[in-house]
Order: sequence, then structure tokens, then C-alpha cells
Amino acid sequence: LATLCRHHPLEKVVGTGHGSAGVLVNADPDETCALPMIDYEQDLPPAIREGYAPLSGDFFDRGSAIMLKAAHQARQLYWMQQVDPERVAQA
Repeated sequence: LATLCRHHPLEKVVGTGHGSAGVLVNADPDETCALPMIDYEQDLPPAIREGYAPLSGDFFDRGSAIMLKAAHQARQLYWMQQVDPERVAQA
């Protein structure tokens, strides 16, 4: 984590368990979510699965296997970025 912080400006770290779920929020806490939450048991569109694979590195880069369907948080974020990059950037 210390190495990561030296290379990227991190403000907060949120630990999660195996749920593989996350929600992008807006800057205003009174607004709704920036984008709908992705169900981690949802099938991925082929373009998302194929587009993410070369970006994800190997097991040692990720620290985990790529799980089935949408059960990989980074892949969910990639999906959101492909669908609505502007809203992801504002979240």
C-alpha cells in the first residue's frame, strides 16, 4: 500500500470482503449513485470481457484470479468506464 501511495494520489482506502460489489458515488452525498450498481452475478457483455483481459495482467499483478461473471471489482469499474466515462470521471 505504501508503494501504491507513492505512485498514485490516494485519499481513502475502503476495505471490502468477498462480495465484489461497489458503487460509485457523486461528490454531493445527497445525490443518488453516479451509476447503477452492477450485480456481480451478472454475465458480462463479450466486449467487456475481451477488452478487460489484456489490461488485467496476470495473477501476480492482480493479486487474485479473475472470477466468473462480473465478480471482479476492477472489471466492473472497467465496464462502467466503457459505458459512461464522463460519469465515472466525475464520481
